Amino acid sequence: MDDGRIVAKQVLDCGGTVQFAEYEGLPHIFAFLFPAIPQSAHLIGSWADFCLRCVQKPNKIESISVRYEATDRNLVGKKIGRLTDLDEETVRSLMQKKKKQYKVWTGKRGNKVCL
Repeated sequence: MDDGRIVAKQVLDCGGTVQFAEYEGLPHIFAFLFPAIPQSAHLIGSWADFCLRCVQKPNKIESISVRYEATDRNLVGKKIGRLTDLDEETVRSLMQKKKKQYKVWTGKRGNKVCL
């Protein structure tokens, strides 16, 4: 989640408009992995609505940040106050620390070529 929040915060900090949505308990590309669940229909519908607004009323689009939580039968959207408290310097430092913990994977050895 942090990567999406950080990118959205950077866009806002640069004066851009952000439509940020986060869905509780679902993986990054859930709409493609699980197209039959109601959250996917909701997300794809919101993308379609956003595209229409970009064409029909581009000056009326405002930044929003919402976290959707599942109830028994509905999705409840709650506004996100702050996207993240992490600044760019902290993010870069955390990435460098993690980078040192991992070995670079160079593919399977043997006759097969791995990309």
